[in-house]
Amino acid sequence: MCDLDEIENHIEVGGLGKPAGYCRLDLFKIDSAPKKGTLLSMTWTVTLHRKAEKQAALLPRPVIAALNELMQNIKESGPVRGDWPNYSKLGDGRHHCHLKKGKPTYVAVWSEDKGTITVEVIYVGTHEKAPY
Repeated sequence: MCDLDEIENHIEVGGLGKPAGYCRLDLFKIDSAPKKGTLLSMTWTVTLHRKAEKQAALLPRPVIAALNELMQNIKESGPVRGDWPNYSKLGDGRHHCHLKKGKPTYVAVWSEDKGTITVEVIYVGTHEKAPY
């Protein structure tokens, strides 16, 4: 499992023998410092499951950027992301949304634990293989 608060953002173009159009996702970091003049509210701990981390390593750069933005939004505002394309609750504390429309369509699936205020991204990739 990859904890976003403990690691830095580093993306290597190419890498792992992939074409230059792909990125290898090494590390994520989300800056959690509140902006001046904002009310302090509960922030969620967002983690990336080990399997999702491996899947993310093979994603195109724009999809990685969208995943980073989604994870930041979840950290700041919680797991219910009705402002993202094709967002839906899957039941049993699981959610999903589209990161990129078109062919192929990329999605993210995450689960929440309200008791510990944590969210874990459990899948990121094409919608054909998503665990709905």
